[in-house]
Amino acid sequence: MKQIESMLEDKELVKWLIELLSEQYPRHLIDQLKVVQSVILKYPFFVEEAIHEMRRLRLTSANDLRDIAQSLEIQGQKKRNTTGVLNEKYKDLIAPERKEDIYFSILQGGGNQ
Repeated sequence: MKQIESMLEDKELVKWLIELLSEQYPRHLIDQLKVVQSVILKYPFFVEEAIHEMRRLRLTSANDLRDIAQSLEIQGQKKRNTTGVLNEKYKDLIAPERKEDIYFSILQGGGNQ
């Protein structure tokens, strides 16, 4: 338990998590703490946010913590990917601009006018 407390900055949050796990899983507390420790090692940037989310959703398992941390990491990766770099090969190309009327004329059977 002290190892987990030393791994995170927010001591109050860690204390809440350990108390919750010891109340919910007294027989399996060691297993739960092992999962928490593995989550801290695997997702160090998302653990505290995951614990806050776990608390907000009133979830009670270390596996829930793992799932939330994993989800937060995936969301973070998606945000980084959407702000990606333009493909250098096509960065100088400019799409032609057309007036909206051309589409109406094509739909009415006319050609480019």
